[in-house]
Amino acid sequence: MGLSYDASKLRRQANSLDQRQKAFKRYLLRDMEKVAKVMERLARAMAPIETGSLEKAIYARVINNFSEVKVELYVSGATSRAGHPGVTVGQYADYMHNDHYRLGRLSRMKSVTNPPIEGMRARVGRLYMERAIEMGEKRFREAVTEAARKAGFTRG
Repeated sequence: MGLSYDASKLRRQANSLDQRQKAFKRYLLRDMEKVAKVMERLARAMAPIETGSLEKAIYARVINNFSEVKVELYVSGATSRAGHPGVTVGQYADYMHNDHYRLGRLSRMKSVTNPPIEGMRARVGRLYMERAIEMGEKRFREAVTEAARKAGFTRG
């Protein structure tokens, strides 16, 4: 008398799990690219405007490390501002993000005429990067859930 177990079933389940994990990462990366684009569009829509150099310098990218996937929203600040010698876009971006100021005519007009982005209203002004990240967090959670569903980890 004894116990026997067919290990081929275990191997098949391990292979199936491995395939699902790879599919999850593939779907997650694809969905994260979409989230990054939405966050970039939101940050650009919320950024104050004077010459347009700040809007053009805002970018988002997906960073894929072995153990994590994240979206980085940043300002490419090394270029100088048009019409303002000695001031970089990075310095201007820091001031416009953190300090208190009154919106100029173009920024006020932009705030009124901005269309909703993915159903979210973009208000021009301070903390534009931080607010874009906060608005993108909900999309991020939805992307993780959707990728898990597509990969077969959840039902429905």
